[in-house]
Amino acid sequence: MHLTTLLTSTRRALRPFAVLTLVAVTATVAFAAVRLSRTSFTDEGTTLSSCGRLTGLGNQDVTIVMSTTGAASTSCTNPGGNNPPGQQVPVSPSGSTTIPSTQIKNGSLSFCVETIAPSVTAEEAGCPRPFTAQVTDVQFETATMTVMQGGEVVLSQTFDPSR
Repeated sequence: MHLTTLLTSTRRALRPFAVLTLVAVTATVAFAAVRLSRTSFTDEGTTLSSCGRLTGLGNQDVTIVMSTTGAASTSCTNPGGNNPPGQQVPVSPSGSTTIPSTQIKNGSLSFCVETIAPSVTAEEAGCPRPFTAQVTDVQFETATMTVMQGGEVVLSQTFDPSR
């Protein structure tokens, strides 16, 4: 038998095995469960920070987004510098961090993420003209952690950060 014919026959014979191997590897990755543990939240007044540990990750960069809901306490500042209280205003601050794959060790990663302080308009805070508004505190009600890897959401979990 000619060498070229032998190689072609061998490739054809191995093709189904290569497809099965690819399906098995893809299934393993698809069913890998990313988990979030040791999650803690710290209310820092107008921002919320969270630290935790992810397990079950692959070998690509990880982006963690923390989206929150809450009620902001506000104050109004008049041109004379006085600060009467404003109204409670619903806010949804968020924050994110991207961590390079080089920091993932054996599928695990520790992280911290913090929201950006929200801002409100004088109108939203119920301040009369020509007052300006400032957020003085946020009572955080929910925090949703969304973890993305390889352009796909691999975990989304909502917490009560006050617990």
